[in-house]
Amino acid sequence: MREVRERGGGLYCGRTPNHGAVDATVTVISDEAKASFYAAGQRGSWHTASTTLSRLVRGAGLHAEMLDEKPAERNAALVRSALGDDTATAPRKRPASPENGTTEREPDGA
Repeated sequence: MREVRERGGGLYCGRTPNHGAVDATVTVISDEAKASFYAAGQRGSWHTASTTLSRLVRGAGLHAEMLDEKPAERNAALVRSALGDDTATAPRKRPASPENGTTEREPDGA
């Protein structure tokens, strides 16, 4: 993590072109301040990377802090949930909505 901080954060998936799509759910876990960068229609959004369903979830902590001790537990629960672990639960401080960074796109692209 120190190396990431020293390099100014490294590479960001929002700066990488997303070509093609997969027939699987794509879940993006953003840092707590940048969920709007990955919203549907934004440059760097991953919403077109799935032919089925895409999700945007606001993680805990700023980008360089997401694996630090305090936010890591919450972010690990988000990863387990994205991978289909139904037992992965994490306390939510705010309800899921586009305003707080949690969105889902319907399979038809709506």
